[in-house]
Amino acid sequence: MSRRIAVSSTMLFLMIALWLFTGSIAAHGPRAASPALTPPAQTIDCHDKMAVVKAIYNKFRTDANLKDQIGHINVSFKDGVVRLSGFATAPLGVSDKKAGIKRAVQLAKTATACEQSVVSTALGLSKGTCPPGKKECGDTCILEGEDCNLPPPPGE
Repeated sequence: MSRRIAVSSTMLFLMIALWLFTGSIAAHGPRAASPALTPPAQTIDCHDKMAVVKAIYNKFRTDANLKDQIGHINVSFKDGVVRLSGFATAPLGVSDKKAGIKRAVQLAKTATACEQSVVSTALGLSKGTCPPGKKECGDTCILEGEDCNLPPPPGE
């Protein structure tokens, strides 16, 4: 009987040790990001406005929610500042109405290796007329001094 208890105790100890070891590997093991979800930032000439704009649009094309909405988001770049104007709807099931534009800002910040700040201006649909100080760009209104890059440049 004592031999049976010793074998059972040893088996229990080994099972617990294996469980703890497996858990520690799972918790601390390296996790590589999925290339489909996080493509690397493009290395480009950070002084080339259109190269920065194209890189950001290309990053938008990799996002499941934004890829069909890039025609509503104007991207302009001037003096190290990326300006996103327009609108992007939130993914289905997300209650935060600003989730789409927040995602666009997040992707624009990581689209290139350039030092840049990102500003978003959600101005909405133009409906044929824009308020004073704004101009029509695609189906949205943008600030007068902003470059209109809609429709977006083709993907690469």
